Amino acid sequence: MSNFVVNPYSYPVVVPMVCFNDDNLDTYYEFRSTTTPNFVIGAYIDSTSNPVYDEDVTTISIYTYAESTLSGGVFALGVWDSSGNLRNESSTFTVADMPVGTSPANPTEKITKSIASTTIALNDSIGIICKTPPTGSGDVANGGYDKGTSIPYWKRTVFTQGDTLTITDGRMLVICVNE
Repeated sequence: MSNFVVNPYSYPVVVPMVCFNDDNLDTYYEFRSTTTPNFVIGAYIDSTSNPVYDEDVTTISIYTYAESTLSGGVFALGVWDSSGNLRNESSTFTVADMPVGTSPANPTEKITKSIASTTIALNDSIGIICKTPPTGSGDVANGGYDKGTSIPYWKRTVFTQGDTLTITDGRMLVICVNE
């Protein structure tokens, strides 16, 4: 006979929210009507010490807004591997689903989307893809942080899905996961 007792209460394990942010955002990254389709701006996981590394991510949030002079556009939040290939993606949304803004250049509101459970690997990027550019004039602005020096465990990536990543030290797209 075993002395093993089964706990009748089963609680799901929830990954805590991880959010890289800074009160002094001094830059932003944007999509415009001239943006190449499938262009991605992301936060690159460059170390196993990154708080998101090896975590199970189910939601992604990005600080963003769209100027009122824009319409349409198709966007999604997602995770890409080190070769710029899509690992997982949220449902799509348009500028009509984003907060409206014109100033300051640093968005103060977030858009949050669910993704299927994805364990974040080393050299993955978490970010936003512009699948189809918006129409009109103005920006879809995405909050960023430009420290000017290395930001531990994070870098900014920009790339067209499926192409080589451009990785920039000292710059970061502001993202949150599992909020």
